[in-house]
Parts: sequence; C-alpha cells; structure tokens
Amino acid sequence: MTSKPIFRFAPTQGLIDYCAETLEDPYDWLPKQSNDTDTGWDVRCADPSGVEFYHKDYSMVKLGIRAFSPPGWWLALKPRSSTFIKKHIHALYGTIDETYEGEICFCGQLVCSGRSAKQHLYVPFGERIGQLIPVRREEMIVEGISNKEFEKLCAERNASRGAGGFGSTG
Repeated sequence: MTSKPIFRFAPTQGLIDYCAETLEDPYDWLPKQSNDTDTGWDVRCADPSGVEFYHKDYSMVKLGIRAFSPPGWWLALKPRSSTFIKKHIHALYGTIDETYEGEICFCGQLVCSGRSAKQHLYVPFGERIGQLIPVRREEMIVEGISNKEFEKLCAERNASRGAGGFGSTG
C-alpha cells in the first residue's frame, strides 16, 4: 500500500494580516474535506471584500493559500458542483504544478441564461468556491513523426472512432 502524499499549505500574508484583525486562525483556511471519502478538499474565497462576478466577465478569486507539493505530485483545482448549479459560474480548471509557489486563485466566468437570470453575483469572504484534488504526475516521452507515419499507425490500430469528435462514439 502506498503512503499518502503530504501537501503543505501556507496562508498568504494578506490572509494572515486579515485574520490578525478579526482574531481568526489563518490555518483554519487550509483545504478541508467535508467527508473522509470525498475526492476534493474545499477551498474558500479569501478576499475580505468578497469577489464580484458580472455576466460574461471572468473574475479571479484569491484563495489565501500557497501549496508545497511533494515530489511527483500536483494539484487539480476544480469547481464544487454548486459553483455551477447554484451560482452559474463556469470555472477554468487549474493545474497547480509541483513547483508553483504563488497564491492559488480560482478563475471563473458568470454565465446567466434566461430572462430572469441575475447579471451579477457576489461571492463573499469565506464561501467555498472550489476544490483541490491531489494528482500523481505522469511521465511521457514525446516523439515527432511524419503525417505518413501517423496515418500508418492509425491504419494499423483500426479504431472505430477515427477522427470523430464530440459525440462520435454515440
């Protein structure tokens, strides 16, 4: 059995300063699982003013943390289910590489539909917005080949999908 990787998180100085004023513990802001069996660790909006989202505009939500990943691991930053269903924020998936040292931010776009949809959304300080998922880094070898070689390999494989795109497998 493989031992669990240890990811180390540090609150940003901005979050530490804010927590000192409000008498909160900045380490309470580290990612948390709601349940032991959850795949992701929830992260929250750490901007004391909150973040405004406007229809079709992209906004960035500071999460107030930096991550130190163990060798061979990285973090996937994804939205929580409610980020889209309840808030109508289409999220940009994040790749937090093993050697990235800056603050982790969540980016998304508010996309409203229907006549009664809100054209504006406010995400307050402390609201859960995304989730981090640990991922083992995979290695690969890249080789350049000619288009003729590519076509030969595809013919040998004889796959039913071929060059079909979205929805081509049924």
